[in-house]
Amino acid sequence: MRQDTYKTMHESEKTHWWFCGRREIINRLGEHFVWRNRDKKLRILALGCGTGAELDFLSKLGDVTGMDYSLEAVTFCKMSSHNVMQGDAENLSFSDESFDLVVAFDVLEHIKNDRKAVTEVYRVLKREGIFYLTVPAFQFLWSYNDDISYHHRRYTKRTLLELLDGFGIEKISYFNMIFFPLVMAVRRLNKSFKRRAVSDGDIKKTNTIINFVLRKIFAFEKYFLTRFNFPFGISLICIARKKHE
Repeated sequence: MRQDTYKTMHESEKTHWWFCGRREIINRLGEHFVWRNRDKKLRILALGCGTGAELDFLSKLGDVTGMDYSLEAVTFCKMSSHNVMQGDAENLSFSDESFDLVVAFDVLEHIKNDRKAVTEVYRVLKREGIFYLTVPAFQFLWSYNDDISYHHRRYTKRTLLELLDGFGIEKISYFNMIFFPLVMAVRRLNKSFKRRAVSDGDIKKTNTIINFVLRKIFAFEKYFLTRFNFPFGISLICIARKKHE
């Protein structure tokens, strides 16, 4: 990922409607499926922690270690005094069964050998530990934003389940369904006319009022996702448990 992309992410991920809405959904499902009724603090590994916004809310749940491939991303995180290290998800430098929870929010698509990364996650999780992740959905939604973000792929429910073979699936659903028709139409038009997105991709500075409205619309899905699985969406969310061996 380019240096100016991390700068944009650092400036945006605490206020931009997409980051904030996604975080509300992640937290709501986490409360429902992951950390509800936990009587002890969790030991958490946050893979691909970016510039650190997700570490702020994860740190309330326990002892969090952030890890990112990019030294620049790590530097941004350390500005907020988080415990962060540079590392490679395909070769985690942790002993077996070290963590109660591993999170990877929009990370696996950046990793060339995602299967090796998932194997490493399985290794470092404790028995009955949770792998909580999100990924972009549907290859036909591929856009210039995927190119500049150095994505290797987008996923379907089937391909993600194949990747997570060996885990017990607690929850898997598409999400960001509300904006799916609009995003699909825009991306197909851009492909038809060979248009490129602006240099920062889909994450652009938004008017304060519009930003608030879009966040509320996006985050509204959290009330349904605890009970239902959506049949389509721009992204996938999954909560997988390491099986007791």
